[in-house]
Amino acid sequence: MKIRKILICILITQTLFYTSIRVTGSERNVLHNFLDAFMHGNLNYAKSLLGPDVLLPEIRENTPITRIQTLPSPHKNTKVLIGYFKKEEISKGNFIQRIAFIWEVKIDKNKISQIIIVADGSNPFMNEPINQFKVKYGKELLVPAYFPFSVTHVVSIMNDRDFIWIYKNSSKSLKIAVYSCQRSSKKVSSFTLKNKKEVELHKTVNGYQIDFCESRIHYQVELSDINKDEIKVKKELIHVVESMLP
Repeated sequence: MKIRKILICILITQTLFYTSIRVTGSERNVLHNFLDAFMHGNLNYAKSLLGPDVLLPEIRENTPITRIQTLPSPHKNTKVLIGYFKKEEISKGNFIQRIAFIWEVKIDKNKISQIIIVADGSNPFMNEPINQFKVKYGKELLVPAYFPFSVTHVVSIMNDRDFIWIYKNSSKSLKIAVYSCQRSSKKVSSFTLKNKKEVELHKTVNGYQIDFCESRIHYQVELSDINKDEIKVKKELIHVVESMLP
C-alpha cells in the first residue's frame, strides 16, 4: 500500500511539473466523448471508443461519480484521469470526497488504445491504516476477519491523538479506535468471549461498543446500524471482535 501511494504521488507530480505533450483536436474529441458517455452512464458508447484489446475498468461501488479531473501527462498522446465519488458526510458537518480511480489513458488513431489503472478507490480496504500504524509505532494492529455487512468504503482519521478507522456502507458502520492501554474506558459491564477474553460492553446510540486491551493497545470497536434490533447488533459485534483476536 505504501508503495502504491508513492507511485500515485510521483505520477501526479509528473503531470503537474513536466511539460505535457499536446494532443490533437481529434484526440481531444475522443476523450471528451468518452468522458461524457461514461459520466452519463452510456457505457456502450464509451466502450465503442476503446481499441479492440482495451477493457473499460470496473467500478465496484454504487456511489455516484460526480466529476473527473483531466491532467496532462509527460507521455505522448496520454492524459491522467482522476475520478471522484460524491461527497459523503462522515460525521455531523464533516464531509469527505474520495477518489474513485486514477487512470492513465492513451489515445491513438481516434481510439483509446490503453487504460492503465494507477489507483482503484472502489477497493474499500485501500484505506485501512494498518501499515501507517506499523511504520509509526512498530506494532501490528488487529483487524476484523468478519464483517456483518458489505463494506463499500473505509474512512481513516489519523493524528497525534487519534487513530480511528471506520468500515461503512449507506446505513451501517463499524468504527475501530486504538489508544494506549493507560486510557480508561467507561464503567460498564464485563463480558467474556468464547476464547475467554474479558471485554467491556456498553450500549451506544445506534448499536454497541466493546472495549478491550491486547498487546498493550486499547481497542474500542463500535458497530452501528440504524435499521437493526439491538440484540442482533450486539451478537454481530461480538462476532466481529472474536474474529479480530488470535
